[in-house]
Amino acid sequence: MRRAEARSNIFTLDNGPLCVACQDCGHRALVETNTLRSKAKARYNMEELNSFKFRCGQCGSRAVDKLIPHDQAEAYRWAKGELDYTG
Repeated sequence: MRRAEARSNIFTLDNGPLCVACQDCGHRALVETNTLRSKAKARYNMEELNSFKFRCGQCGSRAVDKLIPHDQAEAYRWAKGELDYTG
């Protein structure tokens, strides 16, 4: 798993989910690629991940880390708390 970089876009997710972690309360969430595509303003997969704004569903904070998993299994393990990496 790695942090989304300045030029990371939807294509870099390779149809896997984006991992989003709240910096304030530690809440974790997965955002599916199709959801990002439906919100994208740019052409299909080229929207940069840093252009998406997220709000924590627990505390309402906008301070989040965007993480790119190596595969879907890693994303789901991270969401369940089995992996400690938070960015």
